[in-house]
Amino acid sequence: MASVVSRKEVSSTESCGFVIYVLSYFICILYMIWTLVPDETLISIDITYFPPKSIALHSATFILLLFVAIPFLYATLNFLSAAKFDSLDTLYDEHSKFQFKKLSQGISDTSTLKDGVAHREIPDIYDIDVSVINRLIKRERELSSNVKSLSKEGSDDLRVN
Repeated sequence: MASVVSRKEVSSTESCGFVIYVLSYFICILYMIWTLVPDETLISIDITYFPPKSIALHSATFILLLFVAIPFLYATLNFLSAAKFDSLDTLYDEHSKFQFKKLSQGISDTSTLKDGVAHREIPDIYDIDVSVINRLIKRERELSSNVKSLSKEGSDDLRVN
């Protein structure tokens, strides 16, 4: 038999969400009545104060355009609030966490013995310094250019013979 979990407290977020959910249905029903029922019928049931029917078309078009425009507005706000490309704020901020050991010393051994077997622990996550990344990219480019030059020399040797 499945157990039933019961709560006695209801958060304000849940209650506000439920109220908005119910109000959205109520507003939708009023909107449909206003747009679909002729003016003469509304006047006959003593509803004399209502906006012109053209506003129904304008409001629906406006809401549809908002759905299309909001992603572009958010992207624009994001571009305006982001740091410039040459700013150091794109590399470092208050949440940056660096490893303070030099790479030549190697990462400390984080293995432990459990049941006579060495188990490695997962090291803490940290940011890699930009100078390390630049050195690695430079080394990779040098290696690839050396391989290209060696392969070119090898193909020249084959042609001579």
